[in-house]
Formats: sequence, structure tokens, C-alpha cells
Amino acid sequence: MLEENTSLIINAFIGLLGLFFFLSVFYVGFNLNQVHTYKQDVNYQIERCGGLTVEAIENLDSIDKEDKFSVESSQLGEKLEFGTKCDYTVVGKVKILFWDLGDFNYKLAGSAESLVR
Repeated sequence: MLEENTSLIINAFIGLLGLFFFLSVFYVGFNLNQVHTYKQDVNYQIERCGGLTVEAIENLDSIDKEDKFSVESSQLGEKLEFGTKCDYTVVGKVKILFWDLGDFNYKLAGSAESLVR
């Protein structure tokens, strides 16, 4: 009888540990998927504002209310001519749920052309 209770407790503990692990992996995957949506927003702002201008950065900051993403570029703050290519890198950070492992940072490179005449 005692062995069955101990086995049940150990199985429940292992099951909960597996559930926490699965939820953590799902949360990281969900946030990795969000970087593509943010990258699309960055492309739109570059095309519409003529590069990564101050206005474009302010618009991106208003989109990212949780401060999960940032944009790195050598052309940051410059107004570009029509058709000029702007290369950038989106840097995202994710906190892993249930585990105190720090933030997980990832980068995604992209480019867009200025469409402002």
C-alpha cells in the first residue's frame, strides 16, 4: 500500500515537471513566432517613413509596448532616398517560464527598401 502511494506521488511530480517543461517550450516558440510579425512591422515602417527615421522608431516603440524587441542598424536615424535598401537586425528577448535561466535573446536579420519619394 505504501509503495503505491509513493509511486503515485513520484508519477504526479514527474508529470507536473513535464507539463512545466512543455509550457515553457511552447511559450518560447510562441515568442519566436512573434518576431516575424514585428519584422513585418519594421519593413512597413521603413517603406512608409523612408528608412529607420526617428518617426519610424517612435512608431515601432508604440507597437512594442512590452519592450520585447529592438532594432539594430547602421542606418538608424537616417532618411533614405527612394529605392535605397536598409539592412537591420531585430533583437528579441524572451524570459523562460518557470525556470530561472535568464533571458533568451535571438536575432533575425532583414532588409527593406524606402518607398518615400
